[in-house]
Amino acid sequence: TPTTPSMPRPPQTAGATLARHVSIGIVATYDSTLEQTLRARDVPFSLLDSAFLAAGELSRFTTLVVDLRGFNFRTDAARYHDRPLAYALRGGNVVCFYHKPGDWNGKGYAPYPITLTSERVTEEDAPVRILLPAHPLLNRPNRITEADWANWVQERNIYLPADDTAKTSGAYERLLAMSDTDETQPSTSLLWCRTGKGSYAYVSLALYRQLRIGHEGAVKLLLNLLSQ
Repeated sequence: TPTTPSMPRPPQTAGATLARHVSIGIVATYDSTLEQTLRARDVPFSLLDSAFLAAGELSRFTTLVVDLRGFNFRTDAARYHDRPLAYALRGGNVVCFYHKPGDWNGKGYAPYPITLTSERVTEEDAPVRILLPAHPLLNRPNRITEADWANWVQERNIYLPADDTAKTSGAYERLLAMSDTDETQPSTSLLWCRTGKGSYAYVSLALYRQLRIGHEGAVKLLLNLLSQ
């Protein structure tokens, strides 16, 4: 069975809210920022071990998270990568955080093709343009506003998926656009799609760096990702 390091409590902070009845399973890796962020806000979650990934009932969770470079760091996650995809088809919500091209390309880890590149936006204050302002991921349960992109640290995103729909499927909605000065990076830092009865998000935003400093806008976006 998965380990459960925190007991259920009201999953809210003063400025960021998690939808009710959310149950989170995490494929954890070398970085504990996500877990620390959720513990600090009394959001319950379970850590999924190899046995559970192989044969556990994933449908007990409303959201399954593959943390940073999960398919590279966790050989079991790579081995059983078809199970999260099947879980999403049946109605689950999968959130996958950034990978490097060598971890990912050509391995079929996503419901539709995604090809990663070495592109990134290194200016942490690069203007962010919301391409789909009414999208649920940017509005429920927390509305993401211009203020939520202020005071980021180090960078906006890393290892962006290619924008060419021959490489990264047009089935993914491109939600955000941002670029370094006098450059044009792909508008792929936040991708979302329907797959069967469920949903899938791929996140190249450097969200973990912002969560480490307790950035409230990053927390709001994280809770939205977990709430779909």
